[in-house]
Amino acid sequence: MQILKALLISIIVCIIMDVPLNGAYSTFSQHNSYFVMIHEYSYLFKYFLLVVIFTFLIIRHGELMGFGKIFVPLLFVAGIAGCVVVLCWYDAVSPDKIVQQRIWGKTEKSWDDIRVVITGGRIVHTNESGENEESVKLEYTMQFKDKTSINFWDKIDSVEKLNNYVKEKQINISHNFVDDKLAKELEEHIDGDVFVAKQILQIQQ
Repeated sequence: MQILKALLISIIVCIIMDVPLNGAYSTFSQHNSYFVMIHEYSYLFKYFLLVVIFTFLIIRHGELMGFGKIFVPLLFVAGIAGCVVVLCWYDAVSPDKIVQQRIWGKTEKSWDDIRVVITGGRIVHTNESGENEESVKLEYTMQFKDKTSINFWDKIDSVEKLNNYVKEKQINISHNFVDDKLAKELEEHIDGDVFVAKQILQIQQ
């Protein structure tokens, strides 16, 4: 009964977590003057949080026996580690710099460090377990003079803001070919206005 109660409480907390998490990201962005911030793994936070809350309640109110005395605390620590990794994994842009944050450290680039911005889209074919699968790769990639790169493709409104600023800075943009099939089905693979996306990718309307 204690396990079911702990699980129910954990699920409820995680369901309502999206709003405060998005609010926290928004506040953090404003504080650091980021006008674009991509946190592609943030959706995993609530699942790690679910593990943390559930295991905490079990440790606090449940009765651990045998292997559970080792496994549950380890799961609790793993959940906390997952939360930290997700929160410390983002790419962001401000008027002064481009930031790539990872758990092991932060890398900052200036706008003068950009060599070129590349846009494009293609369908990637993979063969796993004997089955042919297709995945889509869209990019708005900043390539830097030190040969590193960051792909800032995200929600269309974010990419549009970034694209407008790149044009203001008069940075060279190279538009790679977009797969014909992808161009026709683009609306299915983006989050936002397909007309704006086609403008960014230079797809003929």
